[in-house]
Amino acid sequence: FQSIGQASAGQRAAAMLAFLLAHGNEPLVLDQPEDDLDNHLIYGLVVQQIRSNKLRRQLIIVTHNPNIVVNGDAELIHVLDFNHQCHVKQTGSLQDQDMRREVCQVMEGGEEAFERRYQRLGREV
Repeated sequence: FQSIGQASAGQRAAAMLAFLLAHGNEPLVLDQPEDDLDNHLIYGLVVQQIRSNKLRRQLIIVTHNPNIVVNGDAELIHVLDFNHQCHVKQTGSLQDQDMRREVCQVMEGGEEAFERRYQRLGREV
C-alpha cells in the first residue's frame, strides 16, 4: 500500500480514473484521461473500463489517444478543428471510411506514419 500523496502523477491519475469509472451510472465527461498515463495503462485500465461502463452510463470523452477511440469502441466521434474558433469538422463513427481516415490523420499522424510504425515494430509482436 502506498499513500496517494507519495504516488507519481500517473499513479494518481490511474487511481482517480479507476474510482470515477467504477462508481455511478450518471453521465461522465472525461477531458483527456490519457494525460500522465502510458499506452499500456490506457489500454489495460481506461479502455477496458470504458467498454464496461458503456453498458450503464453515457461517456463523453475528449481525447487525442487512438486506443481510447478505436479500442474503446467509440459510437459517435466528433473531430474538432480550430480556425480562429473551435468547430466540428466531421461527425460519424468508425464504420465510415472517411471517419477512419480522419481518426488516422489526427490520432496516428496520418496513414504514412501509421504504416511506418506498423512496419518498424513488425507485423508479429
